[in-house]
Amino acid sequence: GVPVVNVGVIHPIESYWINYGPNESTAAKRAALDDMFVAVTKHLLFGTVDFDFISEALLPKQYGGAEHGIKVGKMTYGAIIVPGCVTLRSSTLDILKEFSANDGKLIFIGGCPAYVDGALNGAVKELFDKSVQIGCNAYEILGAVEDCRTVSIKNTDGSNTTKLIYNMRSDNNCKWLFIAHGAKGDEERYGRHNSVNCADIYNAQETLIRVKGEYKPIVYDTLSGEKKEVSYRFEKGFTVIPYTFYINDSLLLRLEPTSCREFDAAKETPKSVAESIVIKKAKYRRDEPNVYLLDVCEFALDGGEFEPEEEILRIDNICRGRLNIPPRRSRGAQPWVVPEERPRHSVTMRFAVKSEADVENVLLAIERPEDMTAEFNGEKLTLEPVGYFTDKVIKTVKLPKLHRGENILVVTAPLAERKNIEWMYLLGEFNVRINGCEKVITAPTDKIGFGSITNYGMPFYGGSLVYKCEFETKCGGDARIWVHGYRGPLVRAYVDGVDIGVIAYAPYEVICKSLAPGKHTLELKLFGNRANSFCALHNCNTD
Repeated sequence: GVPVVNVGVIHPIESYWINYGPNESTAAKRAALDDMFVAVTKHLLFGTVDFDFISEALLPKQYGGAEHGIKVGKMTYGAIIVPGCVTLRSSTLDILKEFSANDGKLIFIGGCPAYVDGALNGAVKELFDKSVQIGCNAYEILGAVEDCRTVSIKNTDGSNTTKLIYNMRSDNNCKWLFIAHGAKGDEERYGRHNSVNCADIYNAQETLIRVKGEYKPIVYDTLSGEKKEVSYRFEKGFTVIPYTFYINDSLLLRLEPTSCREFDAAKETPKSVAESIVIKKAKYRRDEPNVYLLDVCEFALDGGEFEPEEEILRIDNICRGRLNIPPRRSRGAQPWVVPEERPRHSVTMRFAVKSEADVENVLLAIERPEDMTAEFNGEKLTLEPVGYFTDKVIKTVKLPKLHRGENILVVTAPLAERKNIEWMYLLGEFNVRINGCEKVITAPTDKIGFGSITNYGMPFYGGSLVYKCEFETKCGGDARIWVHGYRGPLVRAYVDGVDIGVIAYAPYEVICKSLAPGKHTLELKLFGNRANSFCALHNCNTD
């Protein structure tokens, strides 16, 4: 479709460049210009006035006349904003004069441009004096373009929504309107309806969407693929659409011309809550073995004496520095552009693993085990892969029984420009307790509460987790399952083994239809992510 945009903004890049010089004399001016540029952009977008930036360099070739609006390329604008420009091109000035002469709405924000083509020139003053002149604030900017507005989105109390933006396109005999959240809100400034700083705050935002023209709106649900009609009414040449947003929502509307002036979509009557059940603890199962991170160890370079514990990625750079090998940094060359060489050096890492339980069937997850040697509690390991952990490059190998007390794992790995040393992992049916930098393996538990799993024996676990609990209801009817304040990609709910749906977005609930009185089993599957297994986990300085 064709964008429906009625406001153009002269891009002030040339005014910025004309002030590009020594910081001592020009930095403050550039910062002021940039602040105004950002402010104008935000006030228009979040005031739900869509606009296009216009390039002065391209304008002479794109200009198509100023009768019935200024034509730029395939677009026609009813208003042009000049946002704090210091200089204008003479070609731009001539076009703006023609636009103004044809009763076009020309708006200057800030002072009159003092330069033309980069030279001091008062030629803009006459045009400036007969144009609309406003300050750089939302009230004046939105007021100046109100008569050019095609879409308005406000809270039902009349206040601006401040965080919703839109895009509208004309497509044959209909229009498409897409609305989405464009920024996090600021509760102190804008009020609770516009605050999304806290993921657990999900107040419904009741809005009124006003679209210039008379249309029948149809919601195209981009998640389910379903279509449905919504309530609307005609009001003074606009279509008014009541709509409720939550913090994760977006909205796609097809707007079809219609002569029907009003439609009231059937709404479900809110049902009274006959019974509330709060579940405090649940049995659980992990979809994968738990994870113990091997990230800190004593180390020895080329068979030397062991040195005090250090973090592995730092050990890598320490050893590289001693061997005059380029360090591992974010801007280092990728391994495949470095010539292959036979490693002439090695690093031996010694891990002390404390455990409060005997654990069988523990796996070691390690990259390139074929290049390494290892022993566990004095027993040499074969390092024969039996599987992989999250990535097929990270192989898993079997370890002997993990004993109560201190267990020693020693791994020797090659080191070269293309050969790094990496974190390793122990995998198994155990829990992990952390206290600052200390990690201890513990016996697994059968129940946990609802909270951060890092506090329930899984500080490095990245797989999915299933909570299972029994509950009994005395009442029959629809049951609303509400998972408040969860952290994870999504939750899938099962009642008595039946999948009843996904919980991913505010208001974080799913409905189990026609639940019979009696005992039932609820399972909540929290899908995992790999942040606590692979991301930056250390509270450290910038070294």
